[in-house]
Amino acid sequence: MDKSKRRQLYTRDSTAQLMALGSSGMTDERSEIGTVMLLKDISESKSTRFHCDCEHVKDSEQLIPSYLVVTDKYLYVLRMTEQENRYIVKLRRQISTIMKITKKARAPDVIKIEYGSRDQTDTHITDTDKFRIPKKADTFIHVLKSIRSSPSPPRSST
Repeated sequence: MDKSKRRQLYTRDSTAQLMALGSSGMTDERSEIGTVMLLKDISESKSTRFHCDCEHVKDSEQLIPSYLVVTDKYLYVLRMTEQENRYIVKLRRQISTIMKITKKARAPDVIKIEYGSRDQTDTHITDTDKFRIPKKADTFIHVLKSIRSSPSPPRSST
């Protein structure tokens, strides 16, 4: 089998299938990396609680144009493909692993999210992401906090 056929088999274009798998808990942390999603399907999906353009701030302070999608269980970071209105999943984080969400007064559109776990005495931070979300940072934080505090939050319009 040639490389292009393997790539076609590996890549799923159906966001409905992707979201159904994610919401049923049938996928693991890395299984959706590389999946292609259509912007139309993301915005119309019932499991999508929030979505917007953003910039992913890398460790070197490099800004990478990205797209954020928040569902009931996961935070997805998507990147544009060469094809119009198609995005590829670059990162997927479980919302239940979010330990802290912060923003600074001098840069209110930059959000820092720390992921990890808690035991009886300590919080263990295992990873961190920073996003620059112009105009929608407060809404993004509100949606994440509402999902963390209730099992079935109302859908946020974006």
